Amino acid sequence: MSDIMFEHLTKTYPNGFISVDDVTLKIQDGEFVVFHGPSGCGKSTILRMIGGLEDITSGKIYLGDELLNDILPRDRKLAMAFQNYKPQLGILHSEFVGLQKFQMLFSDVTFLRVIRNTLAMGVINLVATFVTAIVFAILLNEIKSNGGKKTVQTISYLPHFLSWIIVTGILHDMLSGTGIVNEVLVNLHVLSQPINFFAHPGYFWPIVAFANVWKETGWNAIIYLAAITSIDPSLYEAAAIDGAGRWNKIKYVTLPGIKPTIVILLLMNVGNVLNAGFEIQYLLGNGLIQKFSQTIDIYVLKWGISQGDYAIGTAAGIFKSLVSIILIVLANQFAKHNGEEQLF
Repeated sequence: MSDIMFEHLTKTYPNGFISVDDVTLKIQDGEFVVFHGPSGCGKSTILRMIGGLEDITSGKIYLGDELLNDILPRDRKLAMAFQNYKPQLGILHSEFVGLQKFQMLFSDVTFLRVIRNTLAMGVINLVATFVTAIVFAILLNEIKSNGGKKTVQTISYLPHFLSWIIVTGILHDMLSGTGIVNEVLVNLHVLSQPINFFAHPGYFWPIVAFANVWKETGWNAIIYLAAITSIDPSLYEAAAIDGAGRWNKIKYVTLPGIKPTIVILLLMNVGNVLNAGFEIQYLLGNGLIQKFSQTIDIYVLKWGISQGDYAIGTAAGIFKSLVSIILIVLANQFAKHNGEEQLF
């Protein structure tokens, strides 16, 4: 391992938004650092700049004595996967090992297990958040009172702006042995005694799905609400003249009207299936359920950073990106074959 040094690090996007503003920080070898803050504060941007996923607007990043600014992002993030990377040697002088790191990955039972976990949680999250956002948007559109609609909208948006640290804290308190969920279930005689939800692997994936639904449903519904408002009101009037009730209006007017939006967002979200999350699994996971809680991102942190095997971490990241690209292409071709909206 080597020290990491930021000198006046700044990231400014083309629209003028400053994500990282003049950060100077030294992280010593073996030091554990947590970047904490709300969404958009720049914590993820700093990590992406280290890995070469973001260009550096100004400032410098050193890994040991090596200046990362001098290495093109595409070389920085790809070359390590094909090397026995050593920080003291740098990317230019580390031993080239070809596909050896990828062979190690797919012969590792732990990595195959985290692929299963990531894929399972990704699919569950996709289905749960996608369906609930559509249903919520349709139900919200059926509220006739503007005041009531705005109130529900505002309340539903708020969880999106909470960091996962806060969300996992709320979940942990709710589902603990003395939490409100156990208290209610015991008082209703559904359970004879409290249970530890975080000690049973079978509960973990549903807990993650519930957390994502609660946090993101209101935010994800915004685009569907916008699509619904673009539907011609005369279509609803014509349906009412034909005797259609609320359900039939939803079935024959609303859903077909937002179908192109649904298809496009589904295609985009399919590529994020392997982005099942990191924070919630890392914060709520423990030794009793780690065989079901660890994702590819946690694997990269554990082996690529904590154990100092940057090449393994890079190879795992490349695998994840490659699978995402393949999923998007396949989903797009399927949509094209069925005459639906396409990304490209």
